[in-house]
Amino acid sequence: ATYPAKDFNAETIKLLDPQQMVNEYGQGEIIRVTETPREGKRNVWKTPDGDFAEKYEVLPTYYVVEARGKPKSGQLALTFDDGPSSDFTPGILDVLKAKHVPATFFVVGANAEAYPDLVKRIYDEGHEIGNHTYSHPNIALTSLERTRLELDSTQRLIEHATGASTILFRPPYNADSEPTTAAEILPVLRAQQMGYITIGERIDPRDWAKDATADSIFDEVVAEKDNGNIVLLHDAGGNREATIQALPRIIDYFRKKGYTFVPVSAMLGKTRAEVMPPPAASEKRWADLEGEAFSFKSAFQSLVGLLFLVAIWMTVARSVVFGVLAVLQKRKAARRVFDPTYRPSVTVVLAAYNEEKVIRRTVESILSSDYEGLEVVVVDDGSKDRTLEVLRETFAGNPQVKILTQPNGGKSSALNHAIGHATHEILVAVDADTLFAKNTISDLVRHFHDTNVGAVSGNAKVGNRQRWITKFQSIEYVYGFNLDRRALDLVNAITVVPGAVGAWRKSLIIGLGGFGHETLAEDTDLTLAIRRLGYEIRYEEKAIAYTEAPEDVRSLAKQRFRWAYGTLQAAWKHRDATFNPKYGSLGMVALPSIWIFQVALAALSPFADVAMMITLFSGAWQIVLGYYFAFFFVELLAGFLAYWLEGDRPTDLLLLFPQRLFYRQLMHYVLLKSITYAIRGQVVGWGKLERRATVPGA
Repeated sequence: ATYPAKDFNAETIKLLDPQQMVNEYGQGEIIRVTETPREGKRNVWKTPDGDFAEKYEVLPTYYVVEARGKPKSGQLALTFDDGPSSDFTPGILDVLKAKHVPATFFVVGANAEAYPDLVKRIYDEGHEIGNHTYSHPNIALTSLERTRLELDSTQRLIEHATGASTILFRPPYNADSEPTTAAEILPVLRAQQMGYITIGERIDPRDWAKDATADSIFDEVVAEKDNGNIVLLHDAGGNREATIQALPRIIDYFRKKGYTFVPVSAMLGKTRAEVMPPPAASEKRWADLEGEAFSFKSAFQSLVGLLFLVAIWMTVARSVVFGVLAVLQKRKAARRVFDPTYRPSVTVVLAAYNEEKVIRRTVESILSSDYEGLEVVVVDDGSKDRTLEVLRETFAGNPQVKILTQPNGGKSSALNHAIGHATHEILVAVDADTLFAKNTISDLVRHFHDTNVGAVSGNAKVGNRQRWITKFQSIEYVYGFNLDRRALDLVNAITVVPGAVGAWRKSLIIGLGGFGHETLAEDTDLTLAIRRLGYEIRYEEKAIAYTEAPEDVRSLAKQRFRWAYGTLQAAWKHRDATFNPKYGSLGMVALPSIWIFQVALAALSPFADVAMMITLFSGAWQIVLGYYFAFFFVELLAGFLAYWLEGDRPTDLLLLFPQRLFYRQLMHYVLLKSITYAIRGQVVGWGKLERRATVPGA
């Protein structure tokens, strides 16, 4: 066989790939790329005797880098990367000022945006400023457009703060002045093409290392003193106390050795004005415009970050305080003594609209109670289905049950109709989709032996826990609603006796004009009104009722909007009592808790999410996630406490994390819709939910 083969295609070897190696010449730590890789070319042909010949026409080239800026002996330049920082840059500037030493600060745009006054101070005190990108990325791994954006943004911020531009650049992660790979050359080349001079270094005491000390920094600078003339230090990016402590020792040591400290410009044979020239008038206008925009962005981010922390600490504080109060209430309730002979006559009132699937079982659960002699008054509120027929077919012959009907007028109207036909002073209210435990009415009613008790809230639980969405709501009922009621019960500040399971004094309801039509949360409105009269509102954990929770997202959002909007209406209606000592815990605890935790904290939640996303993408994800998971851990502990107080198994808490994520988005929607409707003064209807009769027997 011959080599190469007779049929060899010479065209395939005419082009020569460029070499990616780096060749450096010169002395100094200021880097300039003089040659870039270029494709080579050779001519290859077949000779008459059948052999091949070649001639190189263009040789392939590689990167060639010029190292310059070799100063006179005994000169040293101090450079500081990653700042400015409000914690450490002032301390470094103080040392430099006291020692009369000029330095060069390579600033990160995001930090310059946050601390423009420090950028100005650096410049005003005679130091030089270089560009260290906006967000400190590895330029070798970013696109060309991203590189331009990083450098241009930082340039604008420097110009806005100082009135001067800069031609000095130092690439993050590649400050070494002896590049050996294409990845190390790329940032230099891109910056050079944009008009920058790249400043390297050969004295790196690794002050950024976590184990760095003032001694180790000083010792390393001294050990590397013969390597070069530019020292790399940092004034941000971590704890720089060791750098501040080492700095005066470094200055004093080298001065005693006869060294002179100079800015980087001196190694270029230039002045500060030459490396930081004033921008053109058009550039300055853009700098001012963009600088103001960056300042606004920075202020917004700071505000959002503050709101993020406020939201977290408010939630943590609420969990801790309410948890402690709930435990104390549990102990107080266990010590409460009731009169076993107190068995007043009771009327159960119930409003029904299109409840044919559930109404029979609800009334039957009431009649199967262990409380004797009950009167049940059911008002059909103009149902369009067979609700009224089911009631009459099932209970028409039962002397305990009064079946009434009226044209559709809403839940509060139907309840008031039922109350008007109630025979007895003590009333128990139940929703048409709710099933009572046998002891529920007995445990509710026994509290009214105390004449100061105006209403009693029962313990509502989700009965249809077959789906993830209803399990989410079960967590909310146990961890949210019931834990809150326990805590607020201790200080007589319960804000709502739920319509699903609650007991009332008839005379108080009538005296207040019945269930009101002014809000969508008629039970909250009435609870607050009774509390204003000075009566006690209690929570009874043993009075359990199983309610049917919405089984799809749309229905849940509809229900939560009605609750949120109705609560907002009720709080606004009773706003004159807020922070009014005349009303005791109602004014100082109950109403403020609505405004602070149900309105203000919910309003902060979107800002907390925005802050979290901004901080995650800015590179500080460890801090954000640390806060978030610490916050979630506190919530988880509070959840275990709530389930322990209820005596329930906490298996649902396995879903707490996704439940929190889901509810955050749901409540964002609910709050935004509620505020929008409130501002517009828009009328909102009751919003009847479809029943599915999926609650098992109590």
